[in-house]
Amino acid sequence: VLLLCGVACLATGRNGRLASRIGAYGTVSACAFGLIPAFVILLTGARVRAGWDWSIPGGSLRMNLDGLSAFFLIPILLVSGLGAIYGRGYLAVHEGKRNLGPVWFFYTLLTAAMIAVVIADNAVAFLMAWEIMSLASFALVMFDGDDPSVRRAGWTYLIATHLGTAFLLAMFLLLGRGDSLDFEQLQCAPEQTMLIFLLAVI
Repeated sequence: VLLLCGVACLATGRNGRLASRIGAYGTVSACAFGLIPAFVILLTGARVRAGWDWSIPGGSLRMNLDGLSAFFLIPILLVSGLGAIYGRGYLAVHEGKRNLGPVWFFYTLLTAAMIAVVIADNAVAFLMAWEIMSLASFALVMFDGDDPSVRRAGWTYLIATHLGTAFLLAMFLLLGRGDSLDFEQLQCAPEQTMLIFLLAVI
């Protein structure tokens, strides 16, 4: 739903009011749909897993919704839905003046990527979702890029997230054993515990 709405927003971006309606209502609907299984999983302690193999080394598209991921998914969905409602009002002044399709596309993409980050069950899938989340956030910050302070903030954010990505990549490479980077296959050698912890914190 999020990605379909994002594409629809791109197609209707010249009509700012329509793009904002599609983006806001679509995001709120998608977040509401997502909250249902998240609450069910959190309250029942159940677990839902899905996965597909792919040709990327160490990669597989594996997703896992359990109590821990549901705990983080609920605030992501709530805040994203509320942010879409706020965003429609915030962007109202730009209707008829700017193409609002891209900003709503990146907002729906950001929301989808944040969901993927917390339900990813493989390091490659996690890092890909993290990268999409970082780039979508950068694009949203740069919507007001005419302001020099906004441009500085955007580039600072992009550098910070990619430094974070580098440390996460190092952490996953140390944890990886064999050909698989599925989370259930990751192992930490006792002598590397502190290093893994520091990489994760950074």
